[in-house]
Amino acid sequence: MMSDFAPFARNSYVNNVTISQIRKLRWSVDDTKLYSVGSDGAIYEWDVATQRRTAEFIERGSSWIDAVPTADTKQAYAINSLKFIKEIQLAEGVVGN
Repeated sequence: MMSDFAPFARNSYVNNVTISQIRKLRWSVDDTKLYSVGSDGAIYEWDVATQRRTAEFIERGSSWIDAVPTADTKQAYAINSLKFIKEIQLAEGVVGN
């Protein structure tokens, strides 16, 4: 799986993320976006074609274990370490929560 992630590692945004903080990688239904879910409270959306981060959701103090984007990639359902499900908005260009 890390070999699939290697092109993104050259991106300056990814260099600021410790790989050990990433708990899950998910693809969008159409394989145009990649989602990284972190134990540091961050969920990032990456555009595969441009290899750039297009959206983020950060909730400090949370430890996400998984996130599943909807088919239209505008939302995701995230699960934290306490097993709570949260619906989050992922709009292109959104920074923060």
